[in-house]
Amino acid sequence: MELALQTALNGAIISVFYALIAVGLALVFGVMGVLNFAHGELYMMGAYVVWIVYAQSGAPFPVSVILAMAVVCGFGLFMQRTLFRPMRDRPMMGLILSIGLLFIIQVFVAQVWGVGLMRHVPSAYKGSLEIFGATAPWQRLIVIPGAISLLG
Repeated sequence: MELALQTALNGAIISVFYALIAVGLALVFGVMGVLNFAHGELYMMGAYVVWIVYAQSGAPFPVSVILAMAVVCGFGLFMQRTLFRPMRDRPMMGLILSIGLLFIIQVFVAQVWGVGLMRHVPSAYKGSLEIFGATAPWQRLIVIPGAISLLG
């Protein structure tokens, strides 16, 4: 029974992450009319900023998250202004540009940090919550109310 509860809790937590990614894709497509295939790479870029600033440099976790949001926002703005806006009348070109950008970012990350290597980011919020034998770390549970507010 505990295994089933743990699996359900893990599924609920990962569903929140997927919902946020889907909302981001839908928002970009709805506003700009571009199917941005490099959307996942922007999430990866934010994760690397957190890893560098928080795990490697020792800056406070909230500062690293705010910096990651600023970096990804700046790069997204750069993409929109220089790549997608000039191609707004040619949707297939925007699609091709985003696929090309996806490969460029992936190759850049592979060249700089290697392929297949996981980066350890220490938990910013120690401890976990136990619900009927299933446990979830606070760091993952904090995403749920944030996602619900963003989805609202």
